[in-house]
Amino acid sequence: VAPPRDLQITDPGLLGSLDVQWEPPPHVQTFNECTVKYKFEYRSSGDRDWKVIFTRKLKFRVGFDLSRTAEVRVQTLLKGRCTGDVEVQSDWIYATFQVAPQGKLESEVQNFHCIYHDWEYLKCTWQPGLLTPRGVHYELYYWYEGLDHTVQCDHYIQDHGINVGCVLQNLSQAEYRDLNICVNGSAAATLLRPLYTTLRLHNL
Repeated sequence: VAPPRDLQITDPGLLGSLDVQWEPPPHVQTFNECTVKYKFEYRSSGDRDWKVIFTRKLKFRVGFDLSRTAEVRVQTLLKGRCTGDVEVQSDWIYATFQVAPQGKLESEVQNFHCIYHDWEYLKCTWQPGLLTPRGVHYELYYWYEGLDHTVQCDHYIQDHGINVGCVLQNLSQAEYRDLNICVNGSAAATLLRPLYTTLRLHNL
């Protein structure tokens, strides 16, 4: 059996939740006595293990660490009367996605840490990166499934006029879901490396 076709990864701008989609193998309609499924695996580069999904769907939205390369692979699984009830696997088809890195690694914020207080509010703090110019301005954005778009923090914690933390409230909808966070900085004429992370509130 042939592998799927046209494997694509697109970034909807949700801080690490990427859309992965593919097309069925050619002539899939000729397997009318068989079930066509797909084995979809994904990981961020450097992870030892792949996350695995068995599906009949052709599109998924899954989470990656955008500071690393997103890696995905898909194969066709065919089973039924047309294969004598033996599962036949195709070759894998692969794709990768990477956000173009900006700024030096040492410009990324340090010691990012979050505490979920009494299931009421989330307090995240950070320290400026080692290579941080004067007049830096940090912003925190977040997204979880159910929000139409990313949202910026509306309650910053400051130290000498610099944002070094954020308090997020009303996150009950985000419990038991991945909470994607990005802290990026801007300074005159200098690109700073953004920090991406994914939290699970019930694990904090």
